[in-house]
Parts: sequence; structure tokens; C-alpha cells
Amino acid sequence: MEWTRSPGAHNVPVVTGAAFRPGTSTDLLRSVIEPGRQSFELADDAYGVRRTRHVLVHHGPAELMAVHDSVPAGTLRSLWHFDPALAVVSREAGVVVLGDGSGFRVTLPQFPGEGQGIRPGMVSPGYLRTAEVVTVVSPAAPAVVTVIVPGTASVTASPLTVHTEGGPVTLPPPYDRPAQR
Repeated sequence: MEWTRSPGAHNVPVVTGAAFRPGTSTDLLRSVIEPGRQSFELADDAYGVRRTRHVLVHHGPAELMAVHDSVPAGTLRSLWHFDPALAVVSREAGVVVLGDGSGFRVTLPQFPGEGQGIRPGMVSPGYLRTAEVVTVVSPAAPAVVTVIVPGTASVTASPLTVHTEGGPVTLPPPYDRPAQR
């Protein structure tokens, strides 16, 4: 299945208007692994321009993953595919909240958030199998910050501050609001 090796099948930044070059290696530039967190910096030239991804994973009572994708020229869109059991609960101002029937939630704010999209996607849960999923697509920008906060509404009930190159951005908790229809 050629699709499983394509960028559209993964949670990756896709450079807009550029052709993907299969077989391009990704370099692990930096990694730090500590008891409560891990961070990684990766880069490649798979689109003919250097794309860089910084990842921070924080463990503990306030679990989250923050990802900063960037390109030095042009724009990119970050793709995020979620478990088939998750559906959109709410969406507003660059924040998507997904959930399942048990009350589990995944909150995904993106910066910039204006132009964020939701579309049907697909994942491969096993050999020669596919499943339809919700895919969140960031707006096209030279740099995108995505934060993924798993858990129930009580885990994400306080404001979230993300420090970007343009300064800190504080996001109030929209998670207790009813789903938009």
C-alpha cells in the first residue's frame, strides 16, 4: 500500500505547493529524555526545503505534547489524525476538542488557529487495514504550534499558555462548553 508511506498517512507537517520526495531521511538533531518529559528536534529536506519539528512531551498530572513545525521559506500545514473512536465535540478559535462516549477528551489548540480545518482522514490500524478518522489540518503558515492535551474535561480546566516566537499566547479553557452544532 503506497498510501501508508505517503505524508497524508501520518501526523506530519506537509509543505504547501511542494512535491514530496519519498525515501528522504529525517535527522534527529537533538533529544533530551528526563523522568517527567522528553524533547526532540528533527529535520529533513523531503520537500526540497528544510522542515523542522520540535517536540516536547510532558508526563504527569498535566500531560501534553507540544509540537512546533517550521520551514524557512514558504508555508506548511500540520496533519493530525486521531483514533477512530474519537469524534469532534467542539471547535472554535483554533481549538478542536475530540471525545469518545466514555468522557475521554483530546484538546488540540493550534497557533495560528485562523484557517484550521477538519476533514475525514484514514489510518492503518493493522496490516492491509484502514479506518476512517477525524483529521485536523493546521492553517498554512511558515510555523505552526500544535498542543495536544489528552484526558477528561477536568484535566484541561485551566488556561493554557504557549510561548511562541511572537510571545506568549494564553488560551482560556473552552472545554466545559457544550458541543457546537
